Amino acid sequence: MLSNIVKKLKQTAKTKPLTKAEKNLLWAKIESNLKQNQLSTFFNLKPKFAFAPIMAAILIIGSAVTVAASNNAKPGDVLYPVDLAVEKVQLAFAKGKKKDLLCIQFAQERLDEARIVLTFEEYDNDSDITNTISTEQRRPNFQKIKKANNALNVALENLEKTKSILEEEGNTVAAVAINGIIGELTELAEDHVADLDDIEAEIQDNGKTKTEINNFRNNLRVKFKLSFNNNNQKGKQGLEKVAICHIPPGSPDNAHTIIIASAAVQAHLGHGDTLGPCEGGDQQVDDNATSTPDITAPIISNISSSASINTAEINWDTDEDSDSMVWYSTTTPIVSDSSLLIESTDLVTNHSISLSDLHTNTTYYFIVGSLDSSGNKATSTESSFATLTPDTTAPIISNMSYSVSMNAADVSWDTDKESDSLVWYSTTTPLIVSGDTLFVDSSSLVTTHNISLSGLSTSTTYYFIVSSLDSSGNKATSTESSFTTLTPDTTAPIISNMSYSVSTNTADIIWNTDELSNSKAWYSTTTPIVLVSSSFIEFTNLVASHAVSLSNLNASTTYYFIIGSTDSSGNQATSIESSFTTL
Repeated sequence: MLSNIVKKLKQTAKTKPLTKAEKNLLWAKIESNLKQNQLSTFFNLKPKFAFAPIMAAILIIGSAVTVAASNNAKPGDVLYPVDLAVEKVQLAFAKGKKKDLLCIQFAQERLDEARIVLTFEEYDNDSDITNTISTEQRRPNFQKIKKANNALNVALENLEKTKSILEEEGNTVAAVAINGIIGELTELAEDHVADLDDIEAEIQDNGKTKTEINNFRNNLRVKFKLSFNNNNQKGKQGLEKVAICHIPPGSPDNAHTIIIASAAVQAHLGHGDTLGPCEGGDQQVDDNATSTPDITAPIISNISSSASINTAEINWDTDEDSDSMVWYSTTTPIVSDSSLLIESTDLVTNHSISLSDLHTNTTYYFIVGSLDSSGNKATSTESSFATLTPDTTAPIISNMSYSVSMNAADVSWDTDKESDSLVWYSTTTPLIVSGDTLFVDSSSLVTTHNISLSGLSTSTTYYFIVSSLDSSGNKATSTESSFTTLTPDTTAPIISNMSYSVSTNTADIIWNTDELSNSKAWYSTTTPIVLVSSSFIEFTNLVASHAVSLSNLNASTTYYFIIGSTDSSGNQATSIESSFTTL
């Protein structure tokens, strides 16, 4: 990689460099043209529309010599935006494999540019690229350190954007290549952070100089997701103090600067705080950032798992508030860098993580982890669970029966496992199950099924099929059966065996009917009896043997009576008028 940088530097040296005045004049023309033509929007147009204005801009800027010079520009140089613009033009016209190779080439250039900036721009001292600058030679120059940080940040932003575009286009091979370059850039950032650690260690005062170096270093740690426990002061990992702007949840107006241990930075950033002091306000020390910070990891206990066909839930407890992470894989041992990860940033003591889209009938291995607010992390040993085998067996239908009346029917059946209930029915056979076929259903999962059909026609044969669907989507369907609704009853009961017995003030009348019906007796001391105006005794129970008792009668008096019975269909029978005399 170093030889590539040297080669690039030699090529750059062969081109006569522009003077500072020439660069400033050139960039003034570029900015003026950008404002007049709003070229910044053209880079988002389709290639065939973007080509003309971009090439026009290049001509206005000052010929192809400018483009060639911009190709050697580095982040912070006046021609660096031109370099990026030209690359966009090339990508716009490239297709397929050529476009992928260009993406990788430009990504590699971002890495090389960052290397060059870090080598020549970080310190006041000049040195050959192959030589190591000694600690004694280094004199921090904040303008150059800022430029170095900017080079790393610009490179990372471009690489991540390129990777995202490739992933959206489904080009995983090129995306993996870019990811490898991001890894190299991250290592470069780690080395730069280590250099800043060394520089800070040499500074004797504890004032603004150290604070500014610390801010530069922490900015890189956040951007590149580097550990805050990586300083070179042995025995002091995590004890370094960092200024952050603490924003209380739901109360942004009460934001204030606090000084915390570096080990707690990531947790604070995860809850909405920002790196560096707030604008204005006093500094205060966080309760968790005293001279004896929390360096004890949470204790994980009570790990459990429950699995279904395609999902699983992992639960565990910790002895202090911490976040939740589960790494899982179908291979063992689990390697965290290549395993799937589900996490929650909520700080809790009772943890629950749900895993979805799992393969059926598969053993999964998992590790749980929890990180507290001070950056202390605990991980469990490896455990496993197995997803369930899909149920592919339909319910078994048995004991099917029905009961009918004139206009309704009840259909019943059993299944060997819980499932829903459905009855298709029709007056035609064979029964064709379709969208036009009448049906009644119930979504309740049961083993004893009953469906009521109503609004049926009398004296009609109906054909029906029952069906049950279990929770796994397995369906059972019966063969076709039939029932016939009842014919309306239009025949009145037949009254027989009427008799009576009397006393001074009472009389008992009894009779029989050939079908179940109620019991009623009208009575009067005058004849003929008028039913609508006479006294009566009635019992609504439907029986075949009837008995009615009359009371509060007058002694030695003749009473005339008629008995009647009405069946369930409303058919009524009445006797002829009879009489009795009380004693």
